[in-house]
Amino acid sequence: MRKRQQKEQSCLDHGSSCTDFDPLPNHVLQYGRVFCLHWFQRSQLTLDGMAVVTSNGLLLFTNDDSHVEAMGHGFYPVPIRFKSSSPSSANAAVTSFSTRFIFAIIGQNPVRCHGLAFALSPTAGVIGGEGNNFLGLFNSSNLGNSSNHILAVEFDTCHDPMFRDIDDNHVGININSMISVSAAPASYHTMDNSNQSITLQSGSPIFAWIDYQSDRQLLNVSISPSTAPAKPSQPLLSQLVNLSSVVEDFMYVVFSSGVGKLSGNHYIMGWSFSTDVAAQSLDLFQLPSLPHPNDETRSRTYMIIASVPAVTFVIIVLTACLYVAYKMQKTKEEKLADIMEGWELDYPHRFSYRTLYSATKGFKEKDLLGKGGFSSVYKGILPETSVEVKVKRISHHGVQGLREFVAELASLGRGAHINLVRLQGWCRRQDELFLVYDFMPIAK
Repeated sequence: MRKRQQKEQSCLDHGSSCTDFDPLPNHVLQYGRVFCLHWFQRSQLTLDGMAVVTSNGLLLFTNDDSHVEAMGHGFYPVPIRFKSSSPSSANAAVTSFSTRFIFAIIGQNPVRCHGLAFALSPTAGVIGGEGNNFLGLFNSSNLGNSSNHILAVEFDTCHDPMFRDIDDNHVGININSMISVSAAPASYHTMDNSNQSITLQSGSPIFAWIDYQSDRQLLNVSISPSTAPAKPSQPLLSQLVNLSSVVEDFMYVVFSSGVGKLSGNHYIMGWSFSTDVAAQSLDLFQLPSLPHPNDETRSRTYMIIASVPAVTFVIIVLTACLYVAYKMQKTKEEKLADIMEGWELDYPHRFSYRTLYSATKGFKEKDLLGKGGFSSVYKGILPETSVEVKVKRISHHGVQGLREFVAELASLGRGAHINLVRLQGWCRRQDELFLVYDFMPIAK
């Protein structure tokens, strides 16, 4: 452990990049004013809201799929002293501090999402912060309150006239409010001293430097793209500000972001902080990589492709089931259908097979009245008239014999005799003949 601490102290003394040590608790206690986080899986940061650490060590504040008003915070777990411990510390000078970090904002192009902010907060949790355009720092009722004691640098990707935003791609210095005391379009000064714009919501890593010089009461903010990772020679923002009434003796350093209907992913890839001396530089190539902008689209494409065989199989099975059901229904209808020949039209009182099938409830055994060699007699109730009948079911062979039999029955049905049961009608289906008589109890 002592060698580890010596290595970390050497890193701090010589201003080299911090890429090979983790902020373990002993390190926090030993150097409470200095830390360097090049990945966040073992950082012990205090997270709230939607903030999470991804599997590869990125700090993610908000989720692109939320589309609800929410926010996320990531706090360094230990408060940092920003003033001396003298009795008059309320008006004491704020110590110099410096921070470096690399962030990325991935939104739903071309729609702008809300941005993120680095802030000093008096509590381990931003009290009263709301999502959406408040970036998780303030709300409509506490804007401008000196009791907030919040200093923030916003990287805003949404133009909100209520906060007097200059555009939808700017950097601003905020004190107790979302209305910036100083703001400028996102850009950086190149080596040849030209000013180049930066799109904050580009999905690419962006380097940021925030430095406060206590003796000059000067706050400087700089940014640059990953293609030019060196700190620009001129800051983007340089604001004279007395922080004595804003910053308390101990403050938490925090990243904050909020989302609403305009959603996006807000990442911190690496972070270093220091008081009194410059924060350590960060090596982009030693930091966890961002998800590719097309990863989500590609993942959805893979899911769609993978689901095609399953969906096709389900469609085939459903089609087969529907076909079988159709054939079964058609077969049933064919069985119940009446096939008539021309000669049958000469004989009245013909019942449909469907009517007799319904009258006898499908020729159930419980309605069977008697049975002979080639016939069976069932009790039935005609569905249209509710008249009780007897239905005699006869098997036959040969059309000629059937025709003669029907002719004889028809002449018999036209007669009337006190000792004869009246024939109401008949039906033919395939090789079966059905005769319908008045129903009379056995006693009669």
